[in-house]
Amino acid sequence: MHDRITDFLEILYGEKTNRNLYESGFFAADFINKYSSLSKPLRNIGLSGEDMMNNRFVGKIHSDDLESYLQGLKRLHQGKDENLFVEYRIADREGNWHWILTLATVISRSSDDRVEKIFGFDRDITSEKELRDLQVRGIHLEKAGRAALEFGGTSESLEELREMLNFDQSEIYLYRNGRCEIIRSYPDDEQEYTLSSEKLFQMLIGSIFPVVFEDLPGESGFKTLIAAPVYYFQKLVGMTAFYFRQKKIFSDTSFNTVRFFSEMLSLPLEVLLRKETRQKELDFYIDQTQKELARTLHDGISQNLALSKMLINQIMKKRDSEKVKDEILNHIHSLLSSAIDEIRNLADSKRNFPMRFLLFPFLGETASAMEETFRIPVRLKKTASETITLEWSQKEHIYRIIQEAVSNAVRHGEAASVTIRAEAKDKELLLAIENDGVNPDFIKPGMGLTGIRERLEILGGYIIWHRGGNGAPFTLEMIIPLS
Repeated sequence: MHDRITDFLEILYGEKTNRNLYESGFFAADFINKYSSLSKPLRNIGLSGEDMMNNRFVGKIHSDDLESYLQGLKRLHQGKDENLFVEYRIADREGNWHWILTLATVISRSSDDRVEKIFGFDRDITSEKELRDLQVRGIHLEKAGRAALEFGGTSESLEELREMLNFDQSEIYLYRNGRCEIIRSYPDDEQEYTLSSEKLFQMLIGSIFPVVFEDLPGESGFKTLIAAPVYYFQKLVGMTAFYFRQKKIFSDTSFNTVRFFSEMLSLPLEVLLRKETRQKELDFYIDQTQKELARTLHDGISQNLALSKMLINQIMKKRDSEKVKDEILNHIHSLLSSAIDEIRNLADSKRNFPMRFLLFPFLGETASAMEETFRIPVRLKKTASETITLEWSQKEHIYRIIQEAVSNAVRHGEAASVTIRAEAKDKELLLAIENDGVNPDFIKPGMGLTGIRERLEILGGYIIWHRGGNGAPFTLEMIIPLS
């Protein structure tokens, strides 16, 4: 049998046969005569027969595969196996990795059982491995995507993800208002790792890929953590974290599964953020609408009704002539008609208003309206360009501010006249409302002054009041941005 093998090897070493076998990935090694025929797959990536005989090629094998390769050779040389079957990655001259499948058999041993001759076949299985990895990766990504799109995953889908990654604990964080807040924990919903989310977030800043952390601090018992930021386009919306109680080496498939899970979470987390933002905006809108309704009722309708009541009381005292009473009744009729019109305007949600108004024509119309309503002289003094304009919201607030100031002057200060001074400069409107009524000993802000202050805050302005005295009028002075 030994002679037949020797004859067979002589045929194999023949030039023609060797060339045919070479194309099939054949290799042979004679450790007695220091001869080696290198397989085509290994020659294609830049190795030589001398590399094989001197074991220099071992240094090119991937570190993750080196142990299994050396263990297989060791079993051959110890006589424990006669055949070698091993898959490993080896680097070419450019540093690219190639998967090689080696099938070899011992055909000659020495008297002390050392390997003398061996032959076999090498095959480059890189394409097959990549296809197989793609298939596995596809299955993993499909499950990861399903878990993410179910917003953090149902228990079933997260359990599938757990089986793929073999994690002990997972957490999903939402990033809002400059802070990361945990919104899902699996499998233990009550458990939260002691490493703060803020510290974890700081570690992830600047990274778009998952980051692996080892030797974690604290007494949680976790040894390894892989965390990934979640971006919606270029905006950070959250992060994911997977914890392991053992030290973990992540394959490309596991790494990409974490990355894909985080990427697929971006839309659900952004939707959650927008939903919460919309709810806050809605709550704010409702609150502002209620305040605006209260201000409108007080500044417009309430003022007209209060003035009407005051005039009715005057008639009831029966001190005036019939002509004066008729004038007062006509005034009351006008005030009540105005109040009814304002109620109708409040109920009409389909009003169309001009977008902008000229400032000084508007202030002139407002002064005339105040004269008609309160039956006292209301003068306008202005200094600025006639082309300055207001938006509708600015016009509405300024009108109500003037109305409230004149009403207070008449009802509380018993003013006989009011002066409106308006000066526009440096994109600001200085609005001063003076009256010649009684100066109060102190000013106690009620709903009227509070309403004026709120409207000014909406406009981005502020108010200063001057009590007057010694011939100086009581003055409300306001600064209102025009831009």
